[in-house]
Amino acid sequence: MRATRLKHENFAEVWEFEEPAVQFHCYIALHHLGLGPGLGGVRIWNYSKPELALAEVLRLARQMTFKAAIAGLPFGGGKAVLLLPTSPFDRKALLHCFGRAIQSLEGRYITAKDVGSSAQDMALISQETN
Repeated sequence: MRATRLKHENFAEVWEFEEPAVQFHCYIALHHLGLGPGLGGVRIWNYSKPELALAEVLRLARQMTFKAAIAGLPFGGGKAVLLLPTSPFDRKALLHCFGRAIQSLEGRYITAKDVGSSAQDMALISQETN
């Protein structure tokens, strides 16, 4: 899997992960980590261009920072977007790649369900994470 750290002002970390063999492409944005790891769901969606997915993950991660702060949670803001492939794909393989991407962040990101993801998806992702 290819992992690229992207530079974005006012964000702790922004990552792009790709594994062409299973059509895996995702972004994980960690907006603020001052109170703890970035907390935010994974949105699995059709994006017409990767740039739109990147813009959405940045916007949503920033919002998660504020949600966690308002709720008084010991977490920062994070978010992931996973671009749905346009041709047939193996969802289990895709979600396992996503789990390995999360694991590579060594606890700095905690995911949950969001648009396009389910409890069954979370179970598959957790097979690759601590």
